[in-house]
Amino acid sequence: MDVDVSELIGKARAWMNEGQGKWVCLGAGGVLILLACLIFLSGSGGTEAGEILDRGLLAKYLCTKCKASGEVRVRFSPGDGVNFASKFPIDCPKCGAPDSAVLAIKCTACKKPMAASDEPIYKCPHCKKVYDNTIRPG
Repeated sequence: MDVDVSELIGKARAWMNEGQGKWVCLGAGGVLILLACLIFLSGSGGTEAGEILDRGLLAKYLCTKCKASGEVRVRFSPGDGVNFASKFPIDCPKCGAPDSAVLAIKCTACKKPMAASDEPIYKCPHCKKVYDNTIRPG
């Protein structure tokens, strides 16, 4: 049984361009486009930023009771904005003392943790490096 491929392609092309074939092809194309749009839109439902906020952002803490320090995940609601200071003090993750863990930063000189401060000028309690918040870059 010899099949002429070019003849089959010619018949298929003629069927797609006239009568019923034309409408079947247009309908199938429309369904494919709709399906592609639905797949695209379903993938863009959750934003990466929203997922990060759900997981929580890492923040350093320092316990005023047991002097433990480390990192803790702080969760934010998408409309709140990211303000770590508003989430502290928290219960210490290590000793469990209520409202004893404060927001901390790492000293740039000695690399030890210290309580974050809103004061214009403050010192590292370990190495006495002076931090001046009145000087703003740029």
